[in-house]
Amino acid sequence: MVEIKEVMEKNPSYGSPRISIALQANHKRVERVMKVNGIKAYRRRRKYFKPEDMKQEPAKYKNLIKNLCVIRPRIAYATDFTYINFQGSMIYLATVIDIFTREIVGSEMKSEIYTIFAESQGVKISMSAKACPWQNGFQESYYNGFKLDLGEVDQFETRGELYEAIFRNINYYNNKRIHTALKMAPKPFFSKYQAGNKLLRQG
Repeated sequence: MVEIKEVMEKNPSYGSPRISIALQANHKRVERVMKVNGIKAYRRRRKYFKPEDMKQEPAKYKNLIKNLCVIRPRIAYATDFTYINFQGSMIYLATVIDIFTREIVGSEMKSEIYTIFAESQGVKISMSAKACPWQNGFQESYYNGFKLDLGEVDQFETRGELYEAIFRNINYYNNKRIHTALKMAPKPFFSKYQAGNKLLRQG
């Protein structure tokens, strides 16, 4: 129980699957201990959308990744942005995530200059329909955990403090935060993938 609470204090967005991985413990045992001691994982209220209830506007580009099976890093990326309400003004955080490693690798842009350059480099641009967040689950999942780990923005007195916390949060996500599908953080997963490929080439 003490170990579970310590993991949750350091990693607010962790539920029982990630706690189990962090403690290298049986998942059912962790769930049982949490239930007996009334320990609940923190959860943000999520908005649930029903596709049939939403007016879907056609996107400028087709959605190329919804049925894509990515088998290696650095070939397919998901981008999106989220809003952070800070001291009466809205801050936009935009990110690019490698779909294979789940690593945050840059900032999202949709400007004409950016898309023209991307297409000139052979990049295939894909978009989900407007107001259809379920079509971009990679980013939706990331932002849910990101905001939980970041905490209440009222704790920061200046934008500088908030920006620093955002940077630290992304660094934590890439290097330390366990991703359930990967069983580890994105960067260690990428390093493990590269090491495995190197051994295969040498063999």
